[in-house]
Amino acid sequence: MCFGVLGGFENRWECLISGPCIHQLSGCLDDAPSKHAVMSRRCARIVREAFPSIEIKPSDSLVSELDVTSGRYTFSLQALPSGNYRIEAATFVATEGFSPFQEAKLVCKWNDKERSELIKSFVPLPIADQLDQGTDLQYLAEIREVKTMFMKWDSYDSNGKHRDLLELQGCFYQAQRILHNSGAYLRQFLVDDKGCVLIACWGMPH
Repeated sequence: MCFGVLGGFENRWECLISGPCIHQLSGCLDDAPSKHAVMSRRCARIVREAFPSIEIKPSDSLVSELDVTSGRYTFSLQALPSGNYRIEAATFVATEGFSPFQEAKLVCKWNDKERSELIKSFVPLPIADQLDQGTDLQYLAEIREVKTMFMKWDSYDSNGKHRDLLELQGCFYQAQRILHNSGAYLRQFLVDDKGCVLIACWGMPH
């Protein structure tokens, strides 16, 4: 798996992940109907290693309990013909007692200004601007006429030798700069099983 943080123009950043996990995710999506969750075979193997014991039901469901920081949970996984696993249930069973040190680690310090500014650099610009102004986000749901351009970078290949996300940094930074100077909004920049795609919009509030 390759994890990359790209961009930097006007302190705007994108966080991307690529590698075999993207194709595994695509397979899970094919196995997951509406309102269902599916994990890959490799992910299920990691989860099963954390189970202290596993009970196999007649329906081939795998059932076990797992203790985590927040308490104890009962999990039920259903094996699928593809090799993936459907999550049938994840039920909260009991709460474990926390020491003061553990509780302190679980508390999120949302008033930390430095951390807030860091997170904001990954938030879409129209939303970040409204948050800075202290106004609500209702107007962002209005109907607008926008012009959209899709760009695919053929130089990126998730299965070949050009799959290092960091190699895209130079191109992506220049794309950010050009779009900003032309009044465009970078709607989306993603890597999936079909390649690397950048989506730009003109007419968005920012």
